[in-house]
Amino acid sequence: MENYRYEIKFILNEANYSNAYFIINAKTSMKKDFSNRVVNSLYFDDMNFSSIQDNLIGLANRKKMRLRWYDNNLLDKRAIFEIKKRNGRLGSKDTFKIDSLYGSLMDLKINEVSNLITKDLLNKEIVLSEYLQSTLQVSYERQYYKNFENIRVTIDKNIGFSYPMLQQKMTPNMQLHYPYSILEVKFDPKDKSAAFSVIKSLGLTPKRHSKYLAGMAAFGLANYI
Repeated sequence: MENYRYEIKFILNEANYSNAYFIINAKTSMKKDFSNRVVNSLYFDDMNFSSIQDNLIGLANRKKMRLRWYDNNLLDKRAIFEIKKRNGRLGSKDTFKIDSLYGSLMDLKINEVSNLITKDLLNKEIVLSEYLQSTLQVSYERQYYKNFENIRVTIDKNIGFSYPMLQQKMTPNMQLHYPYSILEVKFDPKDKSAAFSVIKSLGLTPKRHSKYLAGMAAFGLANYI
């Protein structure tokens, strides 16, 4: 059975960010769960941009694909290919280590990254039904929190986007800056009551949000508010 969880998102402007940061650290039982780190993602879509279209029309069951790595170099780590699935307000993901991607991804061309991922997955007997077309590179700094009831909160700030097809290669420098931060409350269905207590303390209104769509819209490649 898929391990689905709720992922409730909030869009923060500068004032809301300061207030949310104060509430989480001073008014809730949340504690730092992990050191801040830079999260990088390279998103993929098919030739029809189905991930974008499915999100825009509000399709309940949908998915998106991305390569994820942390900080600027992988060094002794490996990049992770993720297939993130949505079922209504619940989300889950399948993850696969890509053994052939290590060191600096910035030395690779975009088509090399896609080919290495496809080859690596085939070696694991995983066949994708879609052609992997790289569409958006995203980078941001993530803060991690967790309480004793296993409710997790992340805050993503300094979000940047890059459109890899313009340069045909990865880049450590994002081309566009996103003016908002994203707070997310993550919890298992059985912990819904405890999670809503945390959400209520924030005094914020949740909103659907996708960094993928926001970034594509920033480059004029999707209509997204």
